[in-house]
This record gives sequence, structure tokens and C-alpha cells, in this order.
Amino acid sequence: MKSKVYDVWRLVATPIVVTLALGFSARANAVELGAASDYNVFALGDITQQNTDI
Repeated sequence: MKSKVYDVWRLVATPIVVTLALGFSARANAVELGAASDYNVFALGDITQQNTDI
């Protein structure tokens, strides 16, 4: 008979181990934004901010 602690540990540890094993090999790719590269904010309405560089 398996203990409940072992089952919980297996359910938690398995996804973590798989993510660590596969996640480090993934690479992030830069996306070219074309004409939008000159901008840093796109707002679909009013925006009010203080002490920002946008």
C-alpha cells in the first residue's frame, strides 16, 4: 500500500523535473516589429501616467 505522501510528492515532483529537464533547452527568439520598433507603448484608449518615459 502506497502512502498518500508519496503520491503527492510524485504529483509535485514529476512536472518540476520534466520542466527543468526540457525548459533549459528552449530558446527565446526575438521578434522583428518593423515600423513599430520605434515605439514602446501602444494604448487602445486614454492613458494617464506620471514620471514615465513613454
